[in-house]
Amino acid sequence: MKKHISDFFAPIYEAYFLTLKEKTPVKENEKIADAIFHERAFVEWLRIQFKKKLTEKTYPKLANANNFKNYLKSYKKIKNRKEEFITRKLILDQVKLAKLKPVSKYEYDVDMVDAFFRTEKIISVVKTLEGFKKEDFLEAMKQPIIIYCKKVDLPFELILQMKYPIVVPNTTYGFEAYLGRTLIAFDENKIEAILGYQNAIWKGKGLFASFVEHGVYRYVKNNSPFDNNIRLAKIMNWVERNRYFLPHHEVSKNKIEKTPTLNYGIKKTDVSQFHYWPYSEDSLNKLYDALILNNKINENDSFCEHFKKYNILPKNPIEWKVSQKQLMYLLYLIYKEQKEYCSIPIHKIAEILFKNTKANFDAKILNTLLNQLIDDFKTRKPLSIGLKSIKTIFESLNLN
Repeated sequence: MKKHISDFFAPIYEAYFLTLKEKTPVKENEKIADAIFHERAFVEWLRIQFKKKLTEKTYPKLANANNFKNYLKSYKKIKNRKEEFITRKLILDQVKLAKLKPVSKYEYDVDMVDAFFRTEKIISVVKTLEGFKKEDFLEAMKQPIIIYCKKVDLPFELILQMKYPIVVPNTTYGFEAYLGRTLIAFDENKIEAILGYQNAIWKGKGLFASFVEHGVYRYVKNNSPFDNNIRLAKIMNWVERNRYFLPHHEVSKNKIEKTPTLNYGIKKTDVSQFHYWPYSEDSLNKLYDALILNNKINENDSFCEHFKKYNILPKNPIEWKVSQKQLMYLLYLIYKEQKEYCSIPIHKIAEILFKNTKANFDAKILNTLLNQLIDDFKTRKPLSIGLKSIKTIFESLNLN
């Protein structure tokens, strides 16, 4: 704190801060920014009050608790806070940026910021697939950057303006999506180079070539906003030359090692204790992570609990951020393409567990959308971009 404000003002501000009695903890960066703002405003107040008397020599004497109390009285009378809001935000952003350190980034690292700008550039000049919405895709690419910036307390807008690299370790959950987004707009002639580099630094589970073949390739194929056949061919050419098969071992399905997922503080529970979820809790946690990563829902620590008990009426449902049709497709796949689970119609399950951003869902509308989906499957109608993303999420769960 002291390195951001003067030694004379620091104890005055600390005493003032203790009187605020904030209900929720204040982040350190916000406290520092608030202190900087108030010292600058206090100096200006002293300049007006004491005119020519305020100098470097007199400031230590004038910067006292009594004068600060008088300053606060005038500060509280300010009615128009628009200019103050802008000033505070600029200060807070600078405080956050002060934490940034020089980043050593190799050309073939997976950088989510670089991937966003590459995609933004190529998507403006290359013809996209029919029905594809550029804005939605770019917004989805922004979400992981926003989530990261919130997590480490960085100013999202300035990070994008600076094009500050955010390198994703290959041990990160959902790395296939990060690498897939990178490959969608990467220089086609360097596809093999980036895969070779990532293979050399691979620390994830299993063989990297298998990870690319079954995860990354599928992500690019299902989520690319334009015809990416050349990229897909280059990806598979690299896979064919670098994969090898291990001897097959008969292993019980129940003993197959699962990829660890984030628990979000939820206690491990036996599968049978989940009323709406027919699989393991690990797979339910994995679904939650995938939905967050793909911007389908907001973070919700009680996500798994919603699947646990039978409820007749919705109570604090999970907020579903995209189309209801995507939700019904997800549940249709989860419940093995059946219209009900444990004698409960899946459109009712959707109504109980989820809501949209404004209100609860209507069961009749959900049922209508489900029937439309089933008709589309029968006529082999191509999946939309949104439904393809749901299919990718479902397949990543590896449910048995």
